[in-house]
Amino acid sequence: MVLNGGFYQFRNTNGEEGERICMGDNACLLIAINQYKEKYGTTMYDAMANQLNLWLRSLQLENGALRGRLNQDGSEILLVTEGIITAFNAVPGFDDFHIKILNYLRKEPWDSENAVFLAWPENPSYAHALDVYSLSSSILEDVSVDMLLQANRFYTQQESTMKGEVIAGYCFDEDKDAVWLEGTTQMAVAFESMRYSEKSDILN
Repeated sequence: MVLNGGFYQFRNTNGEEGERICMGDNACLLIAINQYKEKYGTTMYDAMANQLNLWLRSLQLENGALRGRLNQDGSEILLVTEGIITAFNAVPGFDDFHIKILNYLRKEPWDSENAVFLAWPENPSYAHALDVYSLSSSILEDVSVDMLLQANRFYTQQESTMKGEVIAGYCFDEDKDAVWLEGTTQMAVAFESMRYSEKSDILN
């Protein structure tokens, strides 16, 4: 963990030279800690969870969004919808922090024409990303299955580099040049959470 809060996204094999501090990755870590405590009833990581909780809350802007945090050169990462949605789920309870996030999501990253969340409102060249669809459908209430079905824009078939077999799944983004296994798993969970068995059964 770095002095200004949060864990680095990467380090070298010696555990040095940390790269990027991503708000969303730290929110995922807090979710894992929360789940671990719930499952095993341990307080082992309470101090870490508390620090992550406080740090994530400290990133909130006036409009309700959360700072994406820092690139390796010290520049700010643009506002990332996926990370903000993840932090909404990670920080326990429901208070002004969560209400402000919901108010932000209803305005800034919402594409009313297509009824989907935009991934990077500040970076139109990367308007859409798969995990925004899967995570918002799994975490937020009142998200319709129609938005999840629009993730077909990322669906692709690729030849496996290991066995040469054709596999189907979802790519990170709209270039559809790879099957992202983690993202495809997220989609299976999202369809299952929305009780859309027609798709979840296929992906499972």
